[in-house]
Amino acid sequence: MRTFGIEVVRERDPATGRLLDMYPIPQAVYRNPQDYNIESDASSATYPLAITAITGSTCIIANIGSASLQGDARFAKEVLEPIGCTVIQTATETTVQGPSIGQLKALGLIDMEPITDAFHTASVLAAVAAGQRIRLQPTGSAHP
Repeated sequence: MRTFGIEVVRERDPATGRLLDMYPIPQAVYRNPQDYNIESDASSATYPLAITAITGSTCIIANIGSASLQGDARFAKEVLEPIGCTVIQTATETTVQGPSIGQLKALGLIDMEPITDAFHTASVLAAVAAGQRIRLQPTGSAHP
């Protein structure tokens, strides 16, 4: 909201000084910033990234990088890079180069808890990885 000219401050308990889960929104006039960047959907981005890994091609995802607030933005670094892809990730962009066809490496374990929406995409990669299969662990997943 700060970007739109509204300063929101989290309330504190006056007696203890402890932060409360209360955020009063002041009455004010919103302003439109000249530029406002909206992140791409990191979960949907895992599909072309997986195809890139399987086919040995290159894919650039704009507006998803290491500064993303979305858990699935970690998919490239935590899943694709360990199985053999080259990943270059800036704060706002992710570039993946897949290995030669048939050269995806398997891992013993990938904890999918922080990137639960990418679980199915990683399952497809596990099916085509060479050697011992990837073991995916959906601990704490919000999805059945």
